[in-house]
Amino acid sequence: MRLARLGPRARQARHRRGVAALLASLALLPQLGTEFLPELNEGSVWVSVDLPTSVSVPAAQRMTREIRRALEKFPEVASVISKAGRPEDAPIPSRST
Repeated sequence: MRLARLGPRARQARHRRGVAALLASLALLPQLGTEFLPELNEGSVWVSVDLPTSVSVPAAQRMTREIRRALEKFPEVASVISKAGRPEDAPIPSRST
């Protein structure tokens, strides 16, 4: 083994370099992956409200209007878009039934 043939000073120097390299790599750990995933701050929020299936269309429209007005009261909100209903042939991918 070459390490056994090295003197004590050479072994200590090699050990110090190894520890320094380890500490340098640990210091970079918080930055790992940040270059691949950019911060997504689009300023949009998706609000989903589930109503009972037995609710009438006028009642759903009224509730949608009330929710929209409540959201518009916040000064940070620039616009609100609403949609009532959903197609029966397209499941919502974020939910499992």
